[in-house]
Amino acid sequence: MIVNFGEIHDFVGQLVSAFDGCRDPYSLLKQLNVILIPRETEIPVSEFKAFYLYINRQHVVMYNERLHGRALTITLGHELGHRVFFQEQRNAMQLMDGRLYNTKDRPEIIANAFCAELLLTDDQVMDAIRATNMFHKAAWLLKVPEPLLDLKLQNMEFRGFPHTVPHCTVSDCMADEDFLTPFLDMED
Repeated sequence: MIVNFGEIHDFVGQLVSAFDGCRDPYSLLKQLNVILIPRETEIPVSEFKAFYLYINRQHVVMYNERLHGRALTITLGHELGHRVFFQEQRNAMQLMDGRLYNTKDRPEIIANAFCAELLLTDDQVMDAIRATNMFHKAAWLLKVPEPLLDLKLQNMEFRGFPHTVPHCTVSDCMADEDFLTPFLDMED
């Protein structure tokens, strides 16, 4: 399976259209008949956020019950990316990885690119860039971690948008693998 930014953008557009403009990952997962299980755990959110599992012909997302607000939305958007692109390829070896962002694991990168495309429209990104003219401030204004905005900007550039503002490279954005921490108390 070859997946590039253009394919992710097109797929998100089709998905959003099929579900009457819905961009809420929780609603989309429910409408796709994915079983959502909040998991009570003593494991810190930094070590366990969520995982997608396809088992016995059932799609399941188990997530840390301590996630809420924007952090939960971003996490579920990521897991929805696994559901639509890798629905039958997840296995138990990958389940406890709490990191949402891993440059060495293609399915994780694709799931994050999907999440960025789902949660951020091109117009929202352009408006935030124009309003702030700074990558870091635009990410905060959009309520997304910098790595997700970076992926969205890469996607837009791949599709022919002009390079709008200097932004981080994927490896630079990843210095802190637990980039959701600032979003744990942020509401959608």
